[in-house]
Amino acid sequence: MEKTLTHKSQIKKSISETEFLKQFVFTPFKIDDLKNFNSKKIGNHYLSFHDKLNICDFQNDSFECIIVGDLYDYQYTDFDNEHILENICRTYLHKEIFDFVQLFEKYCGSYLVFFYDKELDNTFVFTDATGTRECYYHTTDNNQLIAASQAVTINSICSLEIDDSEEAKSFFNSKAFQKRMTFVADTTNFKGVKRLKPNYLLDLNKKLSIRYFPYEKLQRSDVDSTAKIAAEMIKGYITSASKRYKMAIPVSGGWESRVLLAASKDISDKTYYFVYKHSNYSDNHPDIKYPKMLLEQLGLTLHIFECSKNISEEHHNNLGKILSFPRFSNFNYLFSAVNQHIPNYLILNGNVSEICRMQWDEIKIKDEYRIAFLENYPYQQFALKHYKKWLEDNNPTFEKYNYRASDMLYWEENSANWVGKANSETRIIADALQPFNSKKLIKTLMSVDKKYRQKQHPILYKKIIETLWAECLSVPINPGFKKKTIRFMQIIGIYGIYRELYINLQLKLAKIKSKRS
Repeated sequence: MEKTLTHKSQIKKSISETEFLKQFVFTPFKIDDLKNFNSKKIGNHYLSFHDKLNICDFQNDSFECIIVGDLYDYQYTDFDNEHILENICRTYLHKEIFDFVQLFEKYCGSYLVFFYDKELDNTFVFTDATGTRECYYHTTDNNQLIAASQAVTINSICSLEIDDSEEAKSFFNSKAFQKRMTFVADTTNFKGVKRLKPNYLLDLNKKLSIRYFPYEKLQRSDVDSTAKIAAEMIKGYITSASKRYKMAIPVSGGWESRVLLAASKDISDKTYYFVYKHSNYSDNHPDIKYPKMLLEQLGLTLHIFECSKNISEEHHNNLGKILSFPRFSNFNYLFSAVNQHIPNYLILNGNVSEICRMQWDEIKIKDEYRIAFLENYPYQQFALKHYKKWLEDNNPTFEKYNYRASDMLYWEENSANWVGKANSETRIIADALQPFNSKKLIKTLMSVDKKYRQKQHPILYKKIIETLWAECLSVPINPGFKKKTIRFMQIIGIYGIYRELYINLQLKLAKIKSKRS
């Protein structure tokens, strides 16, 4: 028998007045008053989803699976979501959930998977490779699990309590958080509400998230063959996406956007290339000057979007209802540029690639203080506590399977929290895709020696571009003085020493500053 939520004390009156655009809620009861939502029953729960959200499902006698979002196959670029999901489910031998999760590794996309095992009478939830499709969950006082796209969405269904501990209040009121506005680890500002992190799956019976990756040793490979394999994958993902959506690729002066430009060679005639011109950018800014020069050489058009400084009060108020800590500055260009020029395009970007093009290339993750410094939350006790737990719980696993802790930190903290949040913000206007967001691709790129994937001297990325469209290297990449200097220091092998000295000094200064405040 279907259960309909009728306990008015558990639900806020405003829920029927708010449109949670392109969001979902996952509840053990049916909710009837969500605006523009449909629903599907899976196991003992109901997945309610906005009618502009892509959903596909599959079921047989043993299990049922629902996908929220999109998947792309680099080998079979004509396959749509339904075809990919059917292939995965028909391949699955129904042994363990971990075997099922691994079948998603070859695909790119921003998605969530809800899997109901009929024999176990249990549901599992897991994210795409880096958690770019956000999922928050909460266990109620009567031991019912609720999940949703945002923590504030759960708060619209259940009346939650704000975390009022001294550490939490100090953290969420800090200048550091107000500037960055990203959560720490799997925490939120609500008591009992957590974020499902990448490399974990949510077990509904246990009400716990369980790490499933890494599960085998990262094998080393040579840079030339890896570049060719990675080039094929990135090009395939982009080609697959182009067969479903109109494509828009931002082209800046950096490595990631140059790789995506090179990978789009075969579809360049139907791809929209653009760049954001922020208010403090001149025409000679590297992110304006060099992309314009390059695209002219390639016979392509670069569209330059002037970014406004403010959004309307109406948009400002609405965003606060449907997103956790919306970064209103991001919407200055989303509303003015994207909404005006490419609202129905799929926007590609190079986010999450920094896991492989080592954002923290020569940094040793020794303790929680270094992590907090790298995450721009130095000496925040709330952050330190959770970073310490993350390092202690996971570093032995990373060492066992040959993964650098600093790469995994960027993967599970920055890519998940920062990129996931950015995707949720962008999705209100247009959907975004990170072609690097494939576990197989990430593992492939990480398999080469770190000397080939240094942040400002990524030989691997240069070889990928040469494989895809060599002419894209005719204009300098990241030509600024600072990045040139870093590149030179990496080439001669002294950048690691500099980074150690710099971080140790900055940690001491941050400690002094924290004591004064």
